[in-house]
Amino acid sequence: MTMGLRLSRAPRYADVTLFGLGLVALIATIWGVLVFGSAGLPRTLALGAALLALVLTILWRRPFETLAWLPILMVSPEFLEVFAYELVVIPLMAFMLFYAHRKRLRWAFQLDPIEVVLLMFLGWCTFSVFWVRDSWWWVFGIRKLVVGFIALWVAWRWSRFVRPDIMLNSIVATSILLSLATVRQAGSQGWFTGVQHEHMRVQASDLGWGAGNYIAALLSMLLPTVINQAMIARNQGARMLGILGIPLSAMVVTIASSRGGFLLTLGIALFMVFRSRIKSWVLWVTTPLALSLLIFGPGAKLLLSRFQNVEGVYSAVVRLMFFREAWRRVVAFWPLGMGWNQGFGAPDRLYKSDPHNALLVIASELGLLGLVLWFTYLVLIYRRILKIARHPATRVEGQAIQITFWIIQVNSMFEPTIFAAQYFFLMNWIFGSYIGWAERVWAGVDPATEAMPTMAAAKPAPRIVALPHAGVESAGS
Repeated sequence: MTMGLRLSRAPRYADVTLFGLGLVALIATIWGVLVFGSAGLPRTLALGAALLALVLTILWRRPFETLAWLPILMVSPEFLEVFAYELVVIPLMAFMLFYAHRKRLRWAFQLDPIEVVLLMFLGWCTFSVFWVRDSWWWVFGIRKLVVGFIALWVAWRWSRFVRPDIMLNSIVATSILLSLATVRQAGSQGWFTGVQHEHMRVQASDLGWGAGNYIAALLSMLLPTVINQAMIARNQGARMLGILGIPLSAMVVTIASSRGGFLLTLGIALFMVFRSRIKSWVLWVTTPLALSLLIFGPGAKLLLSRFQNVEGVYSAVVRLMFFREAWRRVVAFWPLGMGWNQGFGAPDRLYKSDPHNALLVIASELGLLGLVLWFTYLVLIYRRILKIARHPATRVEGQAIQITFWIIQVNSMFEPTIFAAQYFFLMNWIFGSYIGWAERVWAGVDPATEAMPTMAAAKPAPRIVALPHAGVESAGS
């Protein structure tokens, strides 16, 4: 009797070529972002090279690893009213469905209760079309929710096809790329050479689709993953990526002069550093550098002055006024709400001002049922996060996503962020990435060694080496 031993195959030239294509796509995309604002041939060539490399990679043997870096496209500017990540994530879902159907992966078509509730929330938003005032704003709001749901669905399942460090590294790379794009914009506005003023902070951080507090809110949401990778990532390159992201985030918070972003960044860093195991040299290198950039970096003087300036306190009073007017909307349109995304431009005292509170937005636009569905979604998400944080194999990463969850909730209480296009997309991508990865670990799969799926029509059969059985029968039996 014999038993088979499966031998691992040697690296192939196709894998090296795939890595090269992915690297070209990454470099070209970074180049395209760094030359953002300069019209003409450079940006066209950069984005064209990124698109070409992406297409070639999709048609190649292993598209999964490269497409796991999808979040970095979030930094790209809007073109013809469409963002780059939208153009990729929607076909990506179609590709995933096709691949799952071809490979008969039934789990890819099964919806988790979290996804079902988010779909129900989306369905209620869609149903509100029957009483909306402005159909254009309704369509724009539905588009953001659809893309956010697709991000959750894709990232959740994509985590089963790539090593989890790739998914987490893509989040860190998004933070770094967002920081570099903001630094470049600040440099183009003379932020580092002149005297910073209050009116300059928005221009210095304006990326076309967001500026100021919004950029700081995005970086705050990404920061727990950045710090987590800097502290505990097994791969040396992943740790270096995380270490690079920490001071860059601190620098951009000072450029944006966001008081909320400053407090969140400082609180996140201190909490994660003193609660987690960290190598001493990482602590002594990154912490002083980040604190120096926050306190003495470019724009730090303006940031600190906003805590002392009376005009800065006025923004808190304005938010309270926003809350009061938003509550009047809730009462006026209770219990159905005024319709999804109908608050902007409504003929009341808020007009084109956002209430700066997610719960008031939901209550005023979607009424009682919208609030129930949204709270259910948050409860289901957080219960899954607690499961990740309490499991011994995923405890550390669970703490990172747990902090991320509460950052999102705190920010949504005083900033109009959670339903913004980039924020909602990235939030759901992060949730899906962590939950999908944790499910792989709980299933007993080693994420670092499991074979990656391929798109090859046929693969050579593995070599089987005949080994003698441990029990040898006697000649006379």
